[in-house]
Amino acid sequence: MKTLLAIALAVVAVPPAATAAKGFAVHQDNAVPQLLVPGDSVQVGYSTDSSGVKSLGGTLFVRTDLQRRFSPLALAGKGHAVSTILPARFLRGHRLIYYAVIRDTKGKRSVTTGKRSAWILQRPVVVGLGTHVYGQTRQPDAVVARASAAEVGWDTGGEFNLGPQTLNVAPDGSAWLQDSYNSRLLVWRPGQPDSFARTVPLPGFAGGGDFVFGRDGTIYASSPGFLGSDPLLFHLSPSGEVFWSAQLPAALKGAGELALRVGPDGTIYGEVGGEQTQALGGPSGDWGWLPVATATGKALPVAYQARHTVWGYQPLAGGLRLISAVYTPPRSQQGPKDVRYALIGHSGRAVRAWRVLSRTQIFPGGGPFFTPELVGGDPVIDLDVARPGQLEHVVLRLGPHSAEARFSLPYSIFGEGTSYADLRIGPDGKLYRLSTSPTNGVTISRYSLQP
Repeated sequence: MKTLLAIALAVVAVPPAATAAKGFAVHQDNAVPQLLVPGDSVQVGYSTDSSGVKSLGGTLFVRTDLQRRFSPLALAGKGHAVSTILPARFLRGHRLIYYAVIRDTKGKRSVTTGKRSAWILQRPVVVGLGTHVYGQTRQPDAVVARASAAEVGWDTGGEFNLGPQTLNVAPDGSAWLQDSYNSRLLVWRPGQPDSFARTVPLPGFAGGGDFVFGRDGTIYASSPGFLGSDPLLFHLSPSGEVFWSAQLPAALKGAGELALRVGPDGTIYGEVGGEQTQALGGPSGDWGWLPVATATGKALPVAYQARHTVWGYQPLAGGLRLISAVYTPPRSQQGPKDVRYALIGHSGRAVRAWRVLSRTQIFPGGGPFFTPELVGGDPVIDLDVARPGQLEHVVLRLGPHSAEARFSLPYSIFGEGTSYADLRIGPDGKLYRLSTSPTNGVTISRYSLQP
């Protein structure tokens, strides 16, 4: 399931929210990637499924940050869809801004869409991956945790076939495993991988959720809305005592999973996407960071969570924002082979940018699967490659001039149906990987990210 979800999120361009006026709804069919480079072929298109609209016409208005006025471009097409290809002159400067006026050519009605924008990367660092060679994966520097198959819970007869779903590393260096089907966390002390030292019980349905650590070492655990129950956030002591539980937005009630992340200022976030995005007021297709608790351990009201959700980028230390985008040419019959990343500074411009090119289709392990982290100021990212029956991670540390670290890792999580992270960056700046098997048990391995 992880593979299928990653492919769907990376490839399928979910149209932005419809713009409607007097019952006339317009959808943007060709979402412009947030990161562009000169030479891209960029198609912008709109359509409608509103009854009573027989044919569309329209005008796209475009400018860059080098231009004061918008230039009109005719949108052409047949029936209920119109589009155009952006001329190369609009891929100069640093920002592209555009909106459209879509007309019902028969009924004389029109709709003006909201303004949207994208960054133009003039000199990104190019990282060439070539053709991926399967099976050349890196051995770990160390195994930090082991458990036999009999020591953890499994679902081997149901629809999903699952076992432990995710891992984490505490500020003190201890390794933690979510033993989902026993609704508990297992804890290994640093340097003692052969047996876990203790267990921490999880309340409610938190065994099916995610968990992260606050700055003080306390635990935050999500409890998704299963079987009609309310989605909750729990704040726990390191031994599992429940300090408090707090409501999450009703839009998450049908979500079977809720990944948690810690922001650069210590804020606890839930990662939301898919159907929840529109229900929370975000742009369709975007992942969002939903703030659920403060760095000082206070629950945030549900109304505040929805109003302050971060959409379309990841907040990073120093006020930086990380933007990522997948580029595929219009009408391409192949999956993505061009993925871009950019660090956006206070000025709103890209301070560092990368373009990762591959001869093998690559799928960013974004969303809840793996969240890029800064290690020594460099983003560490995961790109997934897949063929029938096999998935591998390609881990990159994106440096000022190249990939400072680059290696492949196997994806070895048992079963189907989870999208929680099997890779995490620890507080020591190293990468940790979870492997699960109802035959061989569980291991957590550690990898250096140094150049």
